Amino acid sequence: MAVYQVGDRVRIVSEWDNECHQNPEGLMDHWLGATMTIKSWNGVSYQMEEDAGERGENYGWNWFPGAIVGLVAAAENNEELLEEIEYNAGDQVRIVDEFKDMYTWESLGRKGWLGKVMIIDKKIAVHTIGGIKYIYRMFEDSGCWNWESEDIAGIEKESFVQGAYYEPGNRVKVVSEWTTMTKHPNELLEQVVTILERHIDFNAKGARWAYHVKEDFLVGTWHSDDFVGIASPEEDPMNKYHEGDEVRIVSEIDSMCMPDNRMLKWLGKKMTIHAKYSNYFRMKEDQTSHSSGSRWYPFLIRGLESEVRAQEAKEREDKIMELKEKGEYEEVVCSHCGCVLVKGVDEIFTSPNEEPMCEECFETNCFTCEDCGDICWKEEGCQVYDGDDEPFKMICEICKFNGSYAECERCGHLVQEDDYISDGYTTICRTCERRYDYHACYECGSISTEDEMQYYNGDWYCLDCVPDEDSSSSKYVKNYDYKPYPNFLSEQKVPSERNALFMGVELEIDKGERPCACAEELAEIETYDDEFYMKHDGSLEDVGIEIVSHPATLSYHLNRFQWKEVFSTAKKFGYKSHDAGTCGLHVHVSRAYLAADENGATSEEREELNTAKIILFVEKHWDEMVRFSRRDKYQLDRWAKCPDSAITPEDEIGNIKDKLYNLTDDRYQAVNLCNSSTIEFRLFRGTLNLNTFKATLEFVQLLCDYCKEHNLKEVLDSSWDDLISWREYPELATYLKERKMGSVSAE
Repeated sequence: MAVYQVGDRVRIVSEWDNECHQNPEGLMDHWLGATMTIKSWNGVSYQMEEDAGERGENYGWNWFPGAIVGLVAAAENNEELLEEIEYNAGDQVRIVDEFKDMYTWESLGRKGWLGKVMIIDKKIAVHTIGGIKYIYRMFEDSGCWNWESEDIAGIEKESFVQGAYYEPGNRVKVVSEWTTMTKHPNELLEQVVTILERHIDFNAKGARWAYHVKEDFLVGTWHSDDFVGIASPEEDPMNKYHEGDEVRIVSEIDSMCMPDNRMLKWLGKKMTIHAKYSNYFRMKEDQTSHSSGSRWYPFLIRGLESEVRAQEAKEREDKIMELKEKGEYEEVVCSHCGCVLVKGVDEIFTSPNEEPMCEECFETNCFTCEDCGDICWKEEGCQVYDGDDEPFKMICEICKFNGSYAECERCGHLVQEDDYISDGYTTICRTCERRYDYHACYECGSISTEDEMQYYNGDWYCLDCVPDEDSSSSKYVKNYDYKPYPNFLSEQKVPSERNALFMGVELEIDKGERPCACAEELAEIETYDDEFYMKHDGSLEDVGIEIVSHPATLSYHLNRFQWKEVFSTAKKFGYKSHDAGTCGLHVHVSRAYLAADENGATSEEREELNTAKIILFVEKHWDEMVRFSRRDKYQLDRWAKCPDSAITPEDEIGNIKDKLYNLTDDRYQAVNLCNSSTIEFRLFRGTLNLNTFKATLEFVQLLCDYCKEHNLKEVLDSSWDDLISWREYPELATYLKERKMGSVSAE
C-alpha cells in the first residue's frame, strides 16, 4: 500500500540499507540524502520526477519504501540555491562539447546532443543535501533526459520562446474576446480551462509557447494571448459547485463543444451533481448501470437551479409588465393542468390533439418521435433500447413497424437492427445474447443457448450440426492463431539457425471441393506434423486452407520435403492457388541468420543493416519484383505494397533502425517486419507448380545471401542482373529464362 501521495516531497536515505533500492553499479548514489518528488506508485515501488531519463528514455529508478526516510518538513524546503548558472524555460542554450564523464550510461545516451543548441522546455528544482539545484528538460529530446547547469555551455538567446508559460494541469482563464487569428469555440470565452499539454510553435518571427486545453474538443492550438492568466480560486467555477447541488444546464450550445451527443437531450434541464473531479462533474440523472455518465464541464452549466429559477422569475415578470404596458398581454390556459400561460413569455407546446400545453405537462405526457418528428402520447410510444439495455429514444407505433426494429423474444425490449441477432425465426437482443449465452450455429445459423448447443474446435454448433470428429476438416485444419513450437529441418546437421537460412512457407489454396476429405488426405502424408500443418485463413473462402511448413533450409525444401505429395493431393480435390485469385505464397526467413557473421556471432546492428539492404533492393527493383511475384500491382498495393523506407547510404545504424521501425506498423508490406523472429516476404502469388515454387525459394535464398555479403552502397548501386547472375540455381534460372527477366550465368 502506498504511504505517500503523488506530488509529496520526500527525503531519500543518506546511506543504503539492504534491499531498499534498485541501485546497479552505484548509479543512484548521487541521490543519497536528496529531496525528491513522488511521480507515481506501481504497487511495489515509487517513481520520482527528478530522475526521469536515467534508466532510458522517460524512465527513472524504482524507489522502494525502504529508500525513503519520510516527508520533507516545510522548513526543510528553505535550502539555499547552489552557486551555479540558472536558466529559465524558453531559453535557447548550447550543450557542452564534452561531458565530465563521457563513459557513463547516461552520457553515452546523450552523446548525440553534444555541441547542439536546445530549448529549455521545463525547469525543475531539486533539493539536495548541499542546497537547491535545477535540472532542465529540453524540447528537442522530448524531455527524455535530465540536463544540469554543468551540461550547458551557455545561453544562445534568452527567452527565445515568447509568451506566458503554463504547466499541464494549470487552470487558466480565457480572454473575453478572441484575437483576429484565433478560432476557438465562443462558448469558452471568459471560462476557466485546463492546460492539457504544452509545445512550441515555430514561425518566421521566431517561436512561442502553444497549448492544448482539455475543454476544447476541436483540439485547437492555443497561445498565451488567449489567456488572461492563472485563474484564482474565486474565479474557478469548479469551486462554486459541489456534490449534491442542483444545477441548470445551458439551453443551447455548439454541438462541437459537447463531449458526446448523449448530452444534447439534457440541454436546459435541471441536473444534480453526483461527483466532482479536477475540471468536470458527473451528474446523477445520466448515470446508467453500464456508464458513470458524461463529463459535464463548467461551461455547460448555466448556474445553480435556485439562482436560475429566481432570475427566470424576475425576467418573466419584467416581460409581462412590458407586454401589459404595450397592451399586448394575452393569456393561454394549459389544456391539461389549467395553469395560465402568457404568449410571448412562456413556451407553449401543442398536444397530439393540437391543444395548448405547458412545458411540464408536455414533458410528462407527450414526446416527439425521433424518427418522423410527430407529437404523440407517451402511453402510445415505444421505447427503443441500445446494445447495453439502456433506453435511448422514443418512437411512434408507425415508425416501429416501418423501421428496422425488432422485439427481443427473451426480454421483450424493442431494439434497432444493429442491436439484435436473428436467424429468421428467433430474435435476441445483444444484452440477452451476452446475459443468457446465446450463439448462432456455425453451420446452419440457428440461434440457441449454450445448454442446447455443443462447442467444437472454437465454434458453437446446434445439436443437429455438430461435426463428426472422425471426418471433419476442423480436426486437422487449426484456428488461424494456432502456432506450434517450430521444428527446424535441414539435410545436414546445423548448429543453430544462425548458421543457415531457415525458411518457413505459408501456402494458401482455395476453391476446392470436399475440404474435409482433402484435409484428411493431406494429414495422411507421412511427414504431416513433422514438416507441415494446416490452418484457417480469413482472406480465403470457407473451403480455403493455409498449408504452413516448419522452418527448413533450402536444400531440405528442394530435396526432402514432401511438397510433391502435398501439391498432388490438393490438385486431386480441385484446389487452386495461382488461379484462385485469393492465394499467396509467403516466405518467412530467420532474423538470426541475418544477424550472424561467418562465425555465427550475432549483433542487432548487423541484423538491422542486412534487413535494410533487403528492403532497399526490393524498393529499388520494384518493377522486376512485381513481374517475378506473378501478382499485379493492384493486388500488391492491397496485400504486399512496396516498402518506402527512405534509407540512404549516409544513414547511421541508429537512423536505419528508426526508419525500419516506421515500417513495423503495417504487416501488409512486400517485406513484413512485424514479427520478432522472422522477416516475411509476402509479395509472391500462390502456386501449385512445383518448379515455380522451388524457383521462388531459391530467389529468396539468393536475395538474402547477396544482401548479407554486400555493403549498403553496393546494394544501392546494384542492378537486377547483378543479383541474378551472382549465383546460379537451376529452377530459378529456368523460371527467369521463361519470363525473359535477364541472363543468368554462374558466378
